[in-house]
Amino acid sequence: MKYPSTRRESLQGLEKALSTTHPGLWLDKFIQTTDKEDTAAKTTLVEQVVDIAEPIAYKAFFERYRQSLIHAPGPVYVAEGEALGRFVVGLGANSVLETSVTLHRTYGVPYIPGSALKGLASSYAATHLVDEEKWSRKFDGGKTKRGNYQRALFGDTEQSGLIVFYDALPLPGKYQLDKDIVTVHHPEYYRGEGEPPADWDSPNPVPFITARGRFLFALGLNPVAEEDLPEALKWLGLAAELLRLALREAGIGAKTTTGYGRFDLKPFSQLKPARSKVLEDALERARYLRWSNDIVHRMQKIAELWSGLPDQEKSELEAFLKAEKAKELGHHMLGKARKKDPKLNALMEKLGL
Repeated sequence: MKYPSTRRESLQGLEKALSTTHPGLWLDKFIQTTDKEDTAAKTTLVEQVVDIAEPIAYKAFFERYRQSLIHAPGPVYVAEGEALGRFVVGLGANSVLETSVTLHRTYGVPYIPGSALKGLASSYAATHLVDEEKWSRKFDGGKTKRGNYQRALFGDTEQSGLIVFYDALPLPGKYQLDKDIVTVHHPEYYRGEGEPPADWDSPNPVPFITARGRFLFALGLNPVAEEDLPEALKWLGLAAELLRLALREAGIGAKTTTGYGRFDLKPFSQLKPARSKVLEDALERARYLRWSNDIVHRMQKIAELWSGLPDQEKSELEAFLKAEKAKELGHHMLGKARKKDPKLNALMEKLGL
């Protein structure tokens, strides 16, 4: 039987999505018919959506997003995570289907909102950490009351938390949308129509969309005073570990009790800008610095390179010299040479020598 189309006239005749089609737009607007009797229309729609290719522009956007994290106001920890199976975030959102899925508004790729990750980490902390009073999260009178540690990390209605949870985006070319099915075996019973579940009930299969693949997870710090940064980084490390455990053990999104939503994350590490060639050259020379007659010449070259670096890279080179070359920097010849070389003298002073 042919059912009447619910599409606008200008969209009649479109049988499949183009390579440039936005998956979310197709999901929302291009169902062939919403007639309840047409059980195939929703299945066809899901099949069409999962076949749409990744947008060509997404790779460039992902790189811009990663660069923006590098230049965030505070330190950012990142980790790549692999979905251990399928997951679905936003299953209960408004949709022409009975189900939905969270897709990026501009690029149509599946992603996990930072708010969902924050809620997962907060819930995991409240239920798994030992000090219940400090990590408690209770709902009372329409408000959420949190323990001191909960409030410090995740915030509340009166103050923002210390940790920023960024959206988790899929790595370009490393994700996939899949067609899935959830089957309601006793529809009349679940609708509260007074019919007890029975073996002769007609199952009602409902198609929905899931995702899988590799994703980039990122956590950052809200701005803190310079003297508080070492302590704040400890809290950031704790939040990262909470999120890693929560994603593996509890899962995120819908249907987690049946195994959906689990992720295996690599250890988090601080995201830093790529080193410049000048810094790489200076570090290479510093690694081979020896207590020898030519140490003055070597340090003068290092000092010259150091003088042209930006502040952040200067600090990295200084930290390496302090930690690895303390003995070499005490060479008596350097004390004489620095009096005649302003750049060498400036570097030695910065090193506290």
